[in-house]
Amino acid sequence: MEEGLSVEELVEPDKLAKDILSFIKHKYPKNDYRLFKLKVYDTGCSYKDLSDYTGVSVSTIYRKINSINNAIRSNISFVNRYSCIAIV
Repeated sequence: MEEGLSVEELVEPDKLAKDILSFIKHKYPKNDYRLFKLKVYDTGCSYKDLSDYTGVSVSTIYRKINSINNAIRSNISFVNRYSCIAIV
């Protein structure tokens, strides 16, 4: 019989998401943080929709969000925590 996950294991993905958003909020300009949240966390807006909304070119928005994604992927703390979550 398989054991259930502990409360800690269940909330770990939420903690990781919160820490990632906090990292972005402190490391990047406010507008870049908002773009990232709209694209990745909140609504999943398309790059075109974000461009129409902000007046910033699609390629510029893509570069900004890609830069944030790369920073997250290269942060060893986030990588290790994600690996632990993925194993559970």
